[in-house]
Amino acid sequence: MRTVAHRLTLGLLALFLLLGAAGRPRAVASGQASPSPRTITIEIDTHAPSHRFPHVWEQMFGSGRAILSLRADYQRDLRSVKSITNFHYVRFHDILDDDIGVYSEDQSGDVGGAIVPELQGVLADHIGIHHAFILPVLCYLYIAFFAFKGSAPTRSSEPPPAK
Repeated sequence: MRTVAHRLTLGLLALFLLLGAAGRPRAVASGQASPSPRTITIEIDTHAPSHRFPHVWEQMFGSGRAILSLRADYQRDLRSVKSITNFHYVRFHDILDDDIGVYSEDQSGDVGGAIVPELQGVLADHIGIHHAFILPVLCYLYIAFFAFKGSAPTRSSEPPPAK
């Protein structure tokens, strides 16, 4: 069973497609009359069950530049805002900005830390582009392992050493 919003969306999409097709000029051979316009009927069931449109922007906190999130005072303030408003998402500007250090070059032009794309390029040259994607897959598997197992604290029977 489709909701009213879903039916309305499909109806409007069909309407725009039909109007777009009807608005295009047609090539008519000389001496031929253009075809008569067709009547199109669109039915919208206003009694179908509906649901509330999700307002994701109401659950979002708009922030400044992403580099701010690295500051301890900003993180403290963000935790305070989260405890008061219970937002679910943070929106940043310049998430791939040079200040964050996602991409950097040394004086010789070498990209620091971005060895995987270079290795994938070499693999693509030797074994083909499709097979070269095994390298990022292995990297993602390692990240998943670290997320689930590798980052878990180990339990030790010995107390931590005194400082």
